[in-house]
Amino acid sequence: MNTKPVIFLAFANDPSNYLEALKQERIIIPQMLQPAIDERLCEVLVEPDATADDIFRIFNQYKDRIALFHYAGHSGAEGLQLETDGIVSQLANAGGLAQLFGLQQNLNLVFLNGCSNNQQVTLLQQQGIQNIIATNNFIKDQAAVNFAKAFYQAIGAKNTLNNAYANAEAYVKTISGQGESRALFWKSKDTAAADFPWEKYFNQPDWSLISGTTIFGEKPQIPLFIANHPADEPCLTELKKQLTLLKRGGMISVFDSTQIPPGDEYDKELKRQLLNARIILLIISPDFLYSDDTQEIEAIATERHKAGTAIVIPVLYKEVADLRGENTDIPDYYPEFARLRGLPDEYRKWFISQWPDKDAAYAYIAKRIRERIEQLRNS
Repeated sequence: MNTKPVIFLAFANDPSNYLEALKQERIIIPQMLQPAIDERLCEVLVEPDATADDIFRIFNQYKDRIALFHYAGHSGAEGLQLETDGIVSQLANAGGLAQLFGLQQNLNLVFLNGCSNNQQVTLLQQQGIQNIIATNNFIKDQAAVNFAKAFYQAIGAKNTLNNAYANAEAYVKTISGQGESRALFWKSKDTAAADFPWEKYFNQPDWSLISGTTIFGEKPQIPLFIANHPADEPCLTELKKQLTLLKRGGMISVFDSTQIPPGDEYDKELKRQLLNARIILLIISPDFLYSDDTQEIEAIATERHKAGTAIVIPVLYKEVADLRGENTDIPDYYPEFARLRGLPDEYRKWFISQWPDKDAAYAYIAKRIRERIEQLRNS
């Protein structure tokens, strides 16, 4: 049974008052926590476009394993602004959320990284939440990212809550942030923020990922995401066949777009799985490379590769001009992932389409993926 604590990161934006830095925060917090993830001290779960239903679903699914809850987006005294199925955001009532948080047995921190939400603290404390970070005024979008970055960098390095907060405070006072504020309503420039808008309410300031009753989990199951163009489904099918034994053995979970049930929000579920995968396989072909539909997948995969939170492996399916082969001088206008070493990538057999024996190509790819998975599970 997996007993590692979960750090739940919920992000919600507003199309009418868009926070440009929210995507940066979504990438950078898992990056800061990666050392702790690698040591199997915790798991990180990202909900990129959080609705009220998403938050309740995650807390029910991971009940009593969620140790830290982080919210990033617009907020105020009355609640948190969450996304909806439509284009209009929804104010989630602070009292109802506090009641949900109070039902959790091991929730050690609620971090509300939005504007002017410290009036929610009393509600949270009444529900038994021991440690809270909230704000007493509006905060700048980039400053919120800077504070979260420094805080979770310290948490990932096994510091206590108190030390992590002090680290973040010092960092933000050193690095000023710009951009829009995270207030629910527009603030005039004459409305001056407090000297330091974040406040801590810690009853257990010495809590850390290695304190007390933290239990090391078994070897982790590696979430694997496969991205493909619909025209390349034959490759997807063969890859999934070759990975079946790893899946049956509990070493990996495998997700691809064909698993999204009819009626579900396709783009949202795709982004959710992509942001929580540890290994991302990109099935490369002319259809994939030149499709507008795959551009967001490419962008998120590249961001996560650069942040070190995911391993991106191009699976070279059909030949693409100037990509691999004997010419390794890839044009500047090609996407970043084209510079990564892909599979099968054997001399004069760089693409699956170049292998006389296609079964051998897929078996070779699966073997190399298994080696990488074993490295991750044993590290």
